[in-house]
Amino acid sequence: SENRSLVSLNLDSNGLGPEGVEVVAEALRSNSSLTSLSLAFNRAGAVGAEKVAEALHHNKTLTALDLEGNNVKRASVSLVRSALRSSIQVLNLSCNGISDRSGERIARLLVPVGEGKLSSSTTSTVPSTTASASPLAEDTTTTTTTTTMTKTMAEKGEELSESVPGQLRELLLRSNRIKLRGLMALATATEMWGNRRRTTRRMRTKRTTTTTTTTQIR
Repeated sequence: SENRSLVSLNLDSNGLGPEGVEVVAEALRSNSSLTSLSLAFNRAGAVGAEKVAEALHHNKTLTALDLEGNNVKRASVSLVRSALRSSIQVLNLSCNGISDRSGERIARLLVPVGEGKLSSSTTSTVPSTTASASPLAEDTTTTTTTTTMTKTMAEKGEELSESVPGQLRELLLRSNRIKLRGLMALATATEMWGNRRRTTRRMRTKRTTTTTTTTQIR
């Protein structure tokens, strides 16, 4: 029978490899007690990472997943997409060789539902010192760089309707290969969420004011 008292499991640095991680992922599919799982530094690779991503579609209780140092590379996109559809609140994909291109794809998944574009001709200026200091970037340019993000989701082949932001609150991407373009895309997606929250708060305030006024009139 399933152990329902175990809520946290740490298997860091056990050399599990893709096969071992796949075994863990298979167990995760039907587990209903774990809330935290750490598989850091286990050489999962893209194959093992994809198995974990698939398992997240079935698991309803896991809130924290650590896959740091597993060389997941492009599978990071699948992991983020699955996390957005699950109960995951914290996802650690640090030190995974994630490229600038994958960083941009991840950013597109983070765009709030209802936004048709990653950016509507949004131009942002970031001093290179800030970009270089960020754990998301490794850019060494010494001058200020301006990047304009104008590609739509459709142009990049992503399905916005598939991105259903769930409980994800923290995404760790430090020490990867994400450079300025990926960094700017992530920053833009984050800004969109900020704008969405501000709009929602204003709407709630307006509804509350309207209700109060109506009550007073009656």
